Amino acid sequence: MVDKLVSIAESEASGNIKLITHKHTFTCYKKLDPGKKDNCPFGAPFLPSRNTITLMPMKDTDSDFDANLDYDGFDDFYAKNYIVSDEHYYNIIRAGITRPKLFYRRTPAEKWHNPFNPFVFHCLQSNMDFQIIQDEYACAAYVVEYVNKHNRGISNLQRQIIQVMDENPEFDIVDITKKLSVDLLHAVEMPAQEAAWYLLRKPMAKASVTTVYIPTIYPTERQGIRKTWKELHKLDDDCTDAHRSI
Repeated sequence: MVDKLVSIAESEASGNIKLITHKHTFTCYKKLDPGKKDNCPFGAPFLPSRNTITLMPMKDTDSDFDANLDYDGFDDFYAKNYIVSDEHYYNIIRAGITRPKLFYRRTPAEKWHNPFNPFVFHCLQSNMDFQIIQDEYACAAYVVEYVNKHNRGISNLQRQIIQVMDENPEFDIVDITKKLSVDLLHAVEMPAQEAAWYLLRKPMAKASVTTVYIPTIYPTERQGIRKTWKELHKLDDDCTDAHRSI
């Protein structure tokens, strides 16, 4: 059934194989420890397999438990990695997984191809990652993660703020906001009058009702704004007062 619904082959991609070819982006490495080796959380490049098969994890008591190149085919792949048979290869894979996992039939040359449905892909001709659901938990976990996914625009803004702070430690919050505003104006097409209005910090909208936030919690528990680099430079070495008074 899986082979009828899912394909990896370029011959069934309607000439749009690039749309389902995995390319590493910031998302692939954003949760990784800088001190560890980079491994794509999506599993790319994907392991080849002669047949579509679901493998069970190997127990750490198994005798075979301890056991990024391009290859011409399975024979070349097996020979260069000292693999003697398909069963030997599947045991090696089982030693590296912790739960049952489905491996699609693919050749070593198709290691970057995401699984897709040929009929749906031919109609939509867009990026696709077709997955077979094997248990209820995996489906629920995927839906929850997708719904709770952070907005990409906010993530990009956060990275830009961190980069500006690292490159300009003397900047305060006003200087950081001003620099980001100028960079934004350079990247967005708008009339000169609108750009001038932004730079003059004129309000874009007016309201008859004003909302003022008054912090009523204890001062020690309030969120603080870090002092500027010049203000921190004037403090004593043993001073811990690094935030402004709100």
